[in-house]
Amino acid sequence: ANMLRKRSFVKKTKKGGLVKVVREHYLRDDIPCGCVACNVCTKAASGGGNGALSEDVLRTLVLPPPPATFVVPDTNVLLNQIDLFEHEGIDHVVILSTVLDEVKHVNKQVYARVRALCAKHGRRSPGERHSLQRAFYTFNNEHHRRTYIERTEGETPNDRNDRAIRRACAWYSEHLSSQPACAGLSIVCLTNDRLNRVAALGDASGYKCMSVHKYVRSLSATYPVLLDLLSHAQDSQYKEASEAEEAAEGKDAAAASGEGTRGALFAPHVTDSEAERLVREGHAVRGRVRVSHYN
Repeated sequence: ANMLRKRSFVKKTKKGGLVKVVREHYLRDDIPCGCVACNVCTKAASGGGNGALSEDVLRTLVLPPPPATFVVPDTNVLLNQIDLFEHEGIDHVVILSTVLDEVKHVNKQVYARVRALCAKHGRRSPGERHSLQRAFYTFNNEHHRRTYIERTEGETPNDRNDRAIRRACAWYSEHLSSQPACAGLSIVCLTNDRLNRVAALGDASGYKCMSVHKYVRSLSATYPVLLDLLSHAQDSQYKEASEAEEAAEGKDAAAASGEGTRGALFAPHVTDSEAERLVREGHAVRGRVRVSHYN
């Protein structure tokens, strides 16, 4: 297979001239998946396969053997739920290079926090079978021959990146399920994008795809504090995903109460007119309450 991808285009300069730009994208087939139970990647990292990766790379294989669940978040989940990923209840995380690049472009502060997590939990000490604490592994899917995809005609950059994330999840599932030593491992893609989840169902590649809110609820019995750390950002994607998910599970609060619309969380203890009067007389102030996740 061709391990080199070239893309050329013509760009207009500030002076009005035209210049041809050629960009080369190199691919490899020896980038490890990060799981210590994977015989293929461990053999390559220890020098027994093509590429002969170094001992330093071998120590970065931190994802544990079965039974375990590897979590692959998309960009929006990582951007909006970084507090959640810093908690010990979220473990065995695979950070794709596609996601990491997008996070860096959107929010440098969140990017620094993600890099700090990968640095702290992304390397084994000499002699450790796998990371005894938490495990964060950065997988360079943009340079792996089996996970790199090219943008199709008419496809937006965001749709291409979503497809790249799904392709990486599918490869992880196929790669690990083909080895008896990795039986019992599962891949979960976390995304609040409903269309992305629908597209993942069409892949039929053995990995699960769910919203971060559903995943956190599955862990709430062991780590109830995760529900407090969960960010309920009221963007359009979250509203659409959350309402569809609650309706499917029969937990929609509005439907349960017989109301057609979602009501207020708490009943008001003064009427609107009374509140206006208190503000005018100086006995009350109007503002927005911001509550810390940690109080």
